[in-house]
Amino acid sequence: MAIHVHSRPDPSRCSGRRAGPNTPRADRSALTAPLALLVATLLADLLAAPVSAQSATSLSPDVTIPLGAANLVTADHAVAVDNGAGIVALENLGTLPQASDLIGYAEGLGGSKLLSFDTTVSLAGGVVARPGDVVARNGTTYSIAFSAAAAGLPPGVRTDALAVSSAGGLLLSFDTDVSLPGNLHVADEDLVRWNGTTFSLALDGSQAGLSRALDIDAADDLGASTFLVSFDSSGSIGSLSFADEDVLRRANGTWTLERDGSVADVDWIAADLDAMQLVPEPARGAMLAVSGILLAALGRRPRRRLDTSAGQASAIALGAGLIAFLAGVPASASDGVLEIHQTCAVTGGCFPGDTAGFPVTISTSGSYRLSSNLTMPDQFTSGIVVNASDVSIDLNGFAIIGQIVCAGAPLGCTPSTASGTGISNINTFRLVRVRNGTIRGMGDDGVALGQDAEVTGLRVTSNRGSGIEVARGSVVSGNLIYENGASGLFLVQGNASVTKNVIARNGTNGISGGASPSFLIGALASGNSIYQNGLDGVSLLDGGAVVTGNTIYDNGRNGIIATDAANVNGNTIASNSGFGLSNLAGLPVAYTDNLITSNGTNVEADAGIHDRGGNSCGGTAVCP
Repeated sequence: MAIHVHSRPDPSRCSGRRAGPNTPRADRSALTAPLALLVATLLADLLAAPVSAQSATSLSPDVTIPLGAANLVTADHAVAVDNGAGIVALENLGTLPQASDLIGYAEGLGGSKLLSFDTTVSLAGGVVARPGDVVARNGTTYSIAFSAAAAGLPPGVRTDALAVSSAGGLLLSFDTDVSLPGNLHVADEDLVRWNGTTFSLALDGSQAGLSRALDIDAADDLGASTFLVSFDSSGSIGSLSFADEDVLRRANGTWTLERDGSVADVDWIAADLDAMQLVPEPARGAMLAVSGILLAALGRRPRRRLDTSAGQASAIALGAGLIAFLAGVPASASDGVLEIHQTCAVTGGCFPGDTAGFPVTISTSGSYRLSSNLTMPDQFTSGIVVNASDVSIDLNGFAIIGQIVCAGAPLGCTPSTASGTGISNINTFRLVRVRNGTIRGMGDDGVALGQDAEVTGLRVTSNRGSGIEVARGSVVSGNLIYENGASGLFLVQGNASVTKNVIARNGTNGISGGASPSFLIGALASGNSIYQNGLDGVSLLDGGAVVTGNTIYDNGRNGIIATDAANVNGNTIASNSGFGLSNLAGLPVAYTDNLITSNGTNVEADAGIHDRGGNSCGGTAVCP
């Protein structure tokens, strides 16, 4: 956070005086007012900021994946430090066997690294770590910091979550239900403390609302009964849905999303977060400390010092700032952007034209920004409705959260009766832009917009309808669209541009569109990764679509269906259950420079499909 201070003449310097014990009361109160406002603003800005902007995180995946802007290869026995801004570096853990799988990680006192493994691992110096043990790496040497056998852990039980306990010792979770010494019975969704001699229960998962189907496989202890956890599978706690790469916070009896893994890096969608630790941002801690000191100094001022009007103003400024923070009300945006948050949405409306209760209604062109998550009260309620053209909505890293959960194979969404869209507008309005956040759990579509829309940088998941629906002239780019009940992306009308999205595990098609010749004229699907959708990867049925440079694999029916003068070029189309490429209606399709392999049938034998060269079908250059 930057604070800009505009200088003005100091009356005490002009008069040869300086503020001190003998400064008149009104002068000192006048000094207090801007100080109070500064402190209040500092606290509000710090504590209202999205978590992703506050902290780096140490992470280990369960499979090898590329991470960060540089696609740093991170194996399942490595730990990467992600600063949340695309910069990733590997922790120095020494030489670990390539076959080892790291399942627990923490940083101990003095910079030591604490590790646990899935199997027995032989390390330098003759140290043998067995499942359940915790290894300490100090400098260049390894040692056993926690012996599972000596502590009375039954053989074969793995320590799959590990942290330094805020109360001293270790915070642990195990991969199965287990009976521990001291007649303590714990489940795999519980957290326990080990003080060096005895175990005690730190978090009772069932009392905290965790399903017995969940297993905590990564954890951190932040003190004051506040924990960060990740699970080995996707799931939900009440209305909060999450994936196995996400990190949740448990504080004051409430669960919240701390880190959205696939928004932080799309490659996490292919991996489970196996181990993690929050790395506090030093500047944030320092600023909070300074704020505390300043508040304490203000609090020591005698009550009589507030008798002047300036003193009263200082108290009002400080009180207003703190109340704004505590109530979750953001400060007025100095850049003219109108802010939307849960409190204004449910209590009085966020701006003129909006009334209390969801949906938040935007009736005026302009720029809008979320400053908190928006949580819907039921599965029938919409989040934001746009009744104007030329509107920009920045989700600002926050989420619009409904009550639907979509999971399983085949994908199913519950409750099955629902309605309500995350963000929508009617077709008479154009130029709506939405970016930078998450929309999940809605009863119908996640995003449903009209012509000339732009949808960028969103994570859209677990919505009962399509993830994103847009009309003619729209741009959909750089989104993660997965596990929605219908299509990942539905194109209502033509010449939309769909680029660089990940579209996966949706209930029907990855990309759908077409029904009449007015649809999809000139639609472009380029550079997308489209996989494991229930039906077709891409199904564009009319109007000369261009499908180029996509990776389309492992879909439940066909890789690409394209018709009516479509051009299909430069794609990798593999391991789809039906056709790799089909024209369905027998209309002309040209294809060039595609790798088409391991599909049920690589290319449909139809007179309308024209091989223009450069294609490889099933490992040969002979294509229909």
